[in-house]
Amino acid sequence: MRRAILAAVVLLAALGIALPRTPFGQRLLYGGPAPLPGKVPVPVPGTVPPSPALKIAFLGDSGAAESFSRVLALVRLERADAVVHLGDAAYEGETAGDFWGMIDRELGHGYPYFLAQGNHDLEQWRGHAEHAWAHLRQSGAVTDSTSLVDPRFALVFRGVSMLFVGESVADDDPRRIVDRYARDPHIWKVCAWHKNQTAMQLGGKGDWTGWGIYESCRQMGAFVVTGHEHSYHRTRTLRSTIEQTVDPTCADAKRVCVRPGAVPVFVSGLGGHSVRVQRRCLPATYPYGCNGEWAYAYTANQGAKFGALFVVFGDGDARRGRGYFKNVDGQVVDEFELVAE
Repeated sequence: MRRAILAAVVLLAALGIALPRTPFGQRLLYGGPAPLPGKVPVPVPGTVPPSPALKIAFLGDSGAAESFSRVLALVRLERADAVVHLGDAAYEGETAGDFWGMIDRELGHGYPYFLAQGNHDLEQWRGHAEHAWAHLRQSGAVTDSTSLVDPRFALVFRGVSMLFVGESVADDDPRRIVDRYARDPHIWKVCAWHKNQTAMQLGGKGDWTGWGIYESCRQMGAFVVTGHEHSYHRTRTLRSTIEQTVDPTCADAKRVCVRPGAVPVFVSGLGGHSVRVQRRCLPATYPYGCNGEWAYAYTANQGAKFGALFVVFGDGDARRGRGYFKNVDGQVVDEFELVAE
C-alpha cells in the first residue's frame, strides 16, 4: 500500500499536479515535497578532503537548562572542533539569550557553532539568527549567505560541506539540495535539519518533512542528521530512505558507507531537554524490528542519558571517518566506522 501511494505521489509530481494541502500548508500523504521526478544529475567526484581528524559534534533538542551545560562541557572535553545543533535551542520560558549565553560561557563567543532551525525556535528566530551569524562569521566557515534570518543556508567548514534546511520544508528544497551538491567536490557532505519523517525516527513523530529532502541528500551522497525526537539512533547504509532499504554492499551495523545513492541517517536529539521512549521498530533490543534498517538505538528503553554524536572526518585517511555517541557520564555507547566511497 505504501509503495502504491508513493508511486501515485511521484506520478502527480511528474505531471505537475500539486498535492493537496492541509489548512496549515503542510502537504498531505508525506508531510512535504515529494522526491524530484526523473533522473537527477550525477554529482561530481569528491576530491576535496577535510582537515585531518576534524571532529564535529551533532546534537539537538537541548533547551537552555543546566542539563544542556553538561552536554556543552562534554563537547569541550572531547575537543570537538565545531557543533552542529539540530534545532530546538530554547523551549517555553527560555530565551535565545539564555541559550547563546551558555554556549559563550562553556565554549567561547567565537566557537564554531552552527544552528538549524527547530519548531521551538520560530518565535525567537531573529535573536537566534543574530547570535548564530556571529559564531559562523568567526568560525572561518565559508558561506554565500549574508545572514541567517533565512534558515536555509550552506557552508563549508574546514573541508566538510554542510547544508541546512529550515523548520518548514520549502517546495524547492529538494532541488536546492541537488543543485548545490551535484557540483560540490568535497568528499564529505552533510544535510542537517530538525524534523523527521515517521519512518526515519523511532519515537512518536509524524511525517513532517516529506521524502524529497531525504532522497535528494541520498542521491547526492550527503548523510542526513536530524533532531526532533529526543533520543539517539542511526540507520545502516540506505539505498532508499522511503522504503528503508539497506544497501547489501555495505550492510554492517558498525561500518556505514557514504556515496551517491547510499547514505546513513542519524537522529541526535539528546541535547538536554528530555529523553523519550522507543515506539517504533520494537523490540528495543538489537537487531530491532521493521526492515532491519536500524543499526543502533539509544532511547529511554535503553536507559539513555544526554549526550552528543561525534564524527571524526579524515580519521587517518581523507575518505575514512569515525563516529561515536558519548553521554554526559563519559560512557561511549555507540561506535562505528564511516567510509566515503
